Amino acid sequence: MAEYNLELLKKGSSEHLIKAAESVADQAKASIEEVKNNIAKSDIISALDGVILTKFFEPGSFVQPGALLFEIGDTSSAHIRCDVLTDDIAKIQIGRGAVVSGDILGAESAEAEVIYIAPKAFTKVSSLGVEQQKIEVRLSYDKNRYSFRPGYEFDVDIIAKKKAMANFVPYKAVFDMNGRSSVFVIKNDAVELRSVETGIENDDFIEITSGASENETVIVDPPNAVKPGLKVKR
Repeated sequence: MAEYNLELLKKGSSEHLIKAAESVADQAKASIEEVKNNIAKSDIISALDGVILTKFFEPGSFVQPGALLFEIGDTSSAHIRCDVLTDDIAKIQIGRGAVVSGDILGAESAEAEVIYIAPKAFTKVSSLGVEQQKIEVRLSYDKNRYSFRPGYEFDVDIIAKKKAMANFVPYKAVFDMNGRSSVFVIKNDAVELRSVETGIENDDFIEITSGASENETVIVDPPNAVKPGLKVKR
């Protein structure tokens, strides 16, 4: 448009008007070049390799300089994070194995390994509104076999100790009697009270190292009515 107006002026206008029009045309050309340069510089280049995890705008949106456009993650260094209660952290060490399960895996489970234990605890409020002290623990897994995505949720069991040929009973079978760990054993169709020594344990089972043998039957979560000498029918 500026060049078209300039041609009209050259046919019958004064020199002053011609120079003014030429100046406008030059400014328009400069503006066009500036726009071209800005377009050339508008390529978005990430400073790191990875996968786009989150997009913060839609096509056609106006974006301010410096605005956050994408969240990019390096999936090659992906790990599973779990928050462990400080009461349990002493049982966990770097290199310990773990078993990962959840809806994503269906009936299967995945093996993992502890690769990091945070040096500092933090406070987290539980679903019941209770403040708990926890420590971040990270697990590695086989990325060639499992393509877990950021945001997946899992159930994690970290193996604190392993012991072959251990004698385990349900946790609720063991109770305190006069300061001693005890169980009720059924022997000769009668209840017998035994003091036992315990070993490693988890949320469901506890090891009996002495006081009761593998082939004996114990009473799980015995009611108050159970006493030594009580006859039992099988």
